[in-house]
Amino acid sequence: MAGVLVAYARSNGMPEELFLLVWLTPWTFACLALGARWLQLLRARHWGQVLKFTLFVIPFFVAEVVVAVLVARAMAVALLLVLLALAGTNWLFYQLLKAPTAAGRRLLDEVDGFQRYLELAEKDELDFKHPAGKTRNCSSATCPMRWRWAWNRPGPRALPA
Repeated sequence: MAGVLVAYARSNGMPEELFLLVWLTPWTFACLALGARWLQLLRARHWGQVLKFTLFVIPFFVAEVVVAVLVARAMAVALLLVLLALAGTNWLFYQLLKAPTAAGRRLLDEVDGFQRYLELAEKDELDFKHPAGKTRNCSSATCPMRWRWAWNRPGPRALPA
């Protein structure tokens, strides 16, 4: 996406817009991070911090909008539509990548089932063998971390002894 914009700006002799475009990229990521932090504070209901943080981030978001409008006015409408389509596609795939595949879901269900089994059926025995405050000796094949390690490593799916 950045390559398309740089090529367009260079071919049309727009060094100011090119500078603003390069500046806008990290600025946008910074604004997204600030917005995420603001939402965290809002969800936690820290109203005093929300007010202070809101006053802090307003200039950042105003600069973001002003520069984005300046860059958008300098570009052709078709290029602006292509960029919006690319950004939308990136967002869509980011959302879709969060979902595991069918095989991955089965594997996650197996790990979750084994973990629940250990917590329900073997919890007392594991707590007796490995008291709180002491490090666990994972020589047993039922140690949850070893089991997860065996499934995450490449090669045969045999549990280590």
